[in-house]
Amino acid sequence: MILEWVKWISLGVCVIGLMVAGATMAINSRRGEGGEHMGKIGMTLAGVIVISAAASLISFLVTNSGV
Repeated sequence: MILEWVKWISLGVCVIGLMVAGATMAINSRRGEGGEHMGKIGMTLAGVIVISAAASLISFLVTNSGV
């Protein structure tokens, strides 16, 4: 139960991070600096992958540890 809460809160923070990076990229694209924020989006997406993988691995280990 706690793991699910942590996973969804973490993924929510990542979504907010993507929104902020997208908004910053949109604002800076008018100045010609929009491409510099692709690294931030890539890091946020990598964080989503790590959070999802960690949550799946931990839930697998917890459910199969009683066998």
